[in-house]
Amino acid sequence: MYQTVHIETHIIEVFTKGTGQPIVLLPGLGSSIEEWRDMIDQLSQHGKVITFHRAGLGGSELGVKTRNAKETANDLLILLKKLEVSAPIILVGHSYGGFCAQYFSFTHPSSVKSLVLIESSSMEFELLDEVIGPQTKQSISMYKALSTFDSQSIKNQLNLQVMTENIRGSDEKKRNIVEFKSNPKMYEAMANELENMSNDAHFLKEYDRLSPIPLLIIGRDPNYSVEIMMKQGMPKEKAESIEEVWQRLIKDQLTLSSNSRYTMAAGAYHNVHETHPSTIINGILSLL
Repeated sequence: MYQTVHIETHIIEVFTKGTGQPIVLLPGLGSSIEEWRDMIDQLSQHGKVITFHRAGLGGSELGVKTRNAKETANDLLILLKKLEVSAPIILVGHSYGGFCAQYFSFTHPSSVKSLVLIESSSMEFELLDEVIGPQTKQSISMYKALSTFDSQSIKNQLNLQVMTENIRGSDEKKRNIVEFKSNPKMYEAMANELENMSNDAHFLKEYDRLSPIPLLIIGRDPNYSVEIMMKQGMPKEKAESIEEVWQRLIKDQLTLSSNSRYTMAAGAYHNVHETHPSTIINGILSLL
């Protein structure tokens, strides 16, 4: 069920389904709740699934505050109170959502029963720029430019109709995702989030490690990932260099807790939740 919840200076769009153990999903940068709906339907048979669009995304207002991991963590804390969720949550974060999940877990440890990081952005994310190039700065510039376009111009610029052709699901789901990704406010929010990642990461590094909560790290298949990058036109040597750094950053997250384990999603690239949802579902169920 979709609903809106007032969080201090803005309204956020929330989706909840099921009852019992609260399972909170934090989607990645520019990721719609619709991309997680099939997985939510299955998980809701085992607990109360809660997910929301970060400020500026979907039906969530941008608000007046700087958008960063700190504010997302604060929004989640207030949201849990508004939804009267008192039990510690199973917190699941993908990509940038995983970065925000780390922030929340460090700053509100008593609220987290266990943590699942799926292809999560790392505190050392800037090491990727050393092998890829200035991708973070380039993304920020692109998002800032897109934030000045209207919705139709964004659709045309990004060729969103073609981009969503390979998404699994109904035509309605694809249309919803196209509308989601053509929102100028989303690109303003994402540019802001990326600009603040260095400060967020510096703050997180002040912590030693999480309390010994169960931590599950889910990573992509390195061989398949190199294959995908090569199909996109990248030289094999560079693809392997990028993947070596990515795998190291993912597995380094095992040190965040003394009670951690790693699962590789065989045959998966970055969007594990779309192509290999069973890997995530089984991992979450093992924590219930």
